[in-house]
Amino acid sequence: MDAVRLIVTSGRALAAGGEVPDVLTEVWQVQALAQAIGSRLAVHGPPELRGEAIGLTELAGRGCGVLHTPDLAPGELRAAQLTELGDA
Repeated sequence: MDAVRLIVTSGRALAAGGEVPDVLTEVWQVQALAQAIGSRLAVHGPPELRGEAIGLTELAGRGCGVLHTPDLAPGELRAAQLTELGDA
């Protein structure tokens, strides 16, 4: 799935709110997706974006590390569904 659709899906899930554990799961999902996008850009993106992409990867990784890792069924991890970045 492309990054834009995953970002939109994450935004909608966060906007839906819910109980605190559900919101924290969505926040973790967003952090993991940001880490995956940053990683992909750092390796395959335009050279002028690579420094910022590395920073995004590191920052998002710290965010994932602070939050409790949610129990997600296979296929629920949005970051694992990332197949393309589109227009970086």
